[in-house]
Amino acid sequence: DRALLVNQEDPFSRLNQLYLVDPVTGTETRITNDLNSYFGLSVSRDGNSIVTARRSFSMDIWVGEMGNERSFRKITPEPTAYLKAEWAASGVIVYDAVDNNLPHIWSVRPDGSSAQQLTPNDTADYGPVVSPDGNTIVFVSERSGERKVWRMNIDGSSPVMVSMVEGPAVDPRFTLDGRHIIYKWHKKDGEVLVTSTLEGEVVKQDPLFSDTYWRLSPDGSQVVYALSEEGRRASRLAIRRLDAAEPHQFLDVSPISLLDWMPDGRSLIYRLRSGGDDPFATVWHHDLTTGE
Repeated sequence: DRALLVNQEDPFSRLNQLYLVDPVTGTETRITNDLNSYFGLSVSRDGNSIVTARRSFSMDIWVGEMGNERSFRKITPEPTAYLKAEWAASGVIVYDAVDNNLPHIWSVRPDGSSAQQLTPNDTADYGPVVSPDGNTIVFVSERSGERKVWRMNIDGSSPVMVSMVEGPAVDPRFTLDGRHIIYKWHKKDGEVLVTSTLEGEVVKQDPLFSDTYWRLSPDGSQVVYALSEEGRRASRLAIRRLDAAEPHQFLDVSPISLLDWMPDGRSLIYRLRSGGDDPFATVWHHDLTTGE
């Protein structure tokens, strides 16, 4: 039998997996199905063996005190955390984790107890964000066949689609008063930010702050975002008031995966990858007043 051996990214776990592809029908047969990534392939002359490089990843939820590294402790039982973790007003943590290569949404207490899966096993649900009052979660789900923004109660009950637009909708978040949702809408002619009611009625559309990361300040007066500029190899952070046309402050950092304001609105927290070939990243706290 003839078949192609390929290495491609799993769309949910974002990890490279191995597949056999029929060159005639295009049918794929998955060889690996785990939370490792595979790089490079070679087949023995008799066609019975494969050699590949495997990279193992461990992604957990850790809880600790700001500035006290020794206080951090792992609260997830398995290293399957996916994209996001959020505090709720009640003190529980809401996060997403991968099981059988599908992401699901969970809640857990800060000590690791009372873990509860909030979304079904047969759907891809991820990117949870908790409302300011702690009663509602918005998230991205593919249960309708397309990426859409959904909301549900904090216990996972009463899920309903919110993004009543044509095309994919992702990256939801609440407005500061918790009465509206902002999400990114992939329109046919480009991407915009949509503000809608919790019931899905579109209130307005605005240009994107950034193609990647952006966050509103706690008082809603400013936005920090990753700014891509012609002639610069990497993006940098820009901060501007919402009533201004141009940024008033720039930071020469290019965050990955994490960018947020501290509750006092005077400092930022972000994640940076070390230079060179170092694959690891660290979390930084940046005081906007002192620059430290």
